[in-house]
Amino acid sequence: MKKIIFILTILISKQIYCQKAKIQVLNQNNNPIENVQIYADSTLIEKTDKEGYFNINLKKINKISLVKEDYYDTIINVKDININIYLKKINAIVLDEVIVTNLNANTVLDSILNKIKLKNVLITQNLHFFNCFTTGSDTLTYINKRLIHKNRDGYYCENDKNIVNNFNVTNGNNAVYFINNREISFNLDYRHVNPPSISYEYQIVIKYRKGFDYSITKADGFYKIKFENKKNNKEYPYSGYIIVDYDDFGLYEFSCKSTIDDKNKRNIIFRDKIINFKILFEESFIKYTKNENGKYELVTYSFDSQLQILDGTFKGNIFKNICRKEPTIPFDASTTKKFDLLTYKILK
Repeated sequence: MKKIIFILTILISKQIYCQKAKIQVLNQNNNPIENVQIYADSTLIEKTDKEGYFNINLKKINKISLVKEDYYDTIINVKDININIYLKKINAIVLDEVIVTNLNANTVLDSILNKIKLKNVLITQNLHFFNCFTTGSDTLTYINKRLIHKNRDGYYCENDKNIVNNFNVTNGNNAVYFINNREISFNLDYRHVNPPSISYEYQIVIKYRKGFDYSITKADGFYKIKFENKKNNKEYPYSGYIIVDYDDFGLYEFSCKSTIDDKNKRNIIFRDKIINFKILFEESFIKYTKNENGKYELVTYSFDSQLQILDGTFKGNIFKNICRKEPTIPFDASTTKKFDLLTYKILK
């Protein structure tokens, strides 16, 4: 009898083990990845912990989608699942550059500016949108959702859970943030309403040419425009590069990072008072790819910023913003509702 009970116990344990599994998600350097969202079609079923682990019932699901900012989305059939899943990091283009001496930088920048709203820049139909804007323990905006775009109708969102929108929208569509009955506004749009191809920081580098020195190289069908901020450019002291197509000047990559200096400051007039901001950190990276039909598709948009308020009611506060926009795998949109990018609200 004891032998029978022992055998039954083993069989039951084996069945439970076959149904449930503990999986670890790693990068290509074997480091665990935290907060990877695990979807079964349109349903968020799990997130990885600090060690990159998540648990899954293998019997109830056919396939899963793994979604994490800065990494390519991955679909895995449950029958093929291993105890370790590796996600691929989104990286920049590496070029063998040749210096161009007979071309004026303004000529290329003018061409980029004329093409900045190209009709062949595709709207991302399925978008993973992560945006977090905080100061101390207070959250001004937060979203970590998959959105779906419907032509001529805008974006739709899975649900309104865990979306934070502590701001009002002015008549000019600017955001005024509020914390404990205090208000503040900023020069840049930390809701990140614009598509990456016309993001504010990208337009600043193309349009505000008095603030930068430019040089041009070319290679493999690309122009690469390197830029350095001039000493008189205190508000947007960016240095970095732009990579565009040799033929149609469409954007492949944009990368910029602020030079950190106590003299680099921004200011805004808000409620008839001047508010000064010290730039602690600011970095942006945009990547597109050109498909076989000559259309530009988003690969990633990342923006990281830290500002310190120098005067006013928020004096000394540090405001941090992290934003990611990336295409995600198509999913069932039957339960989604229209989402307003300006207000971060579901339109019910």
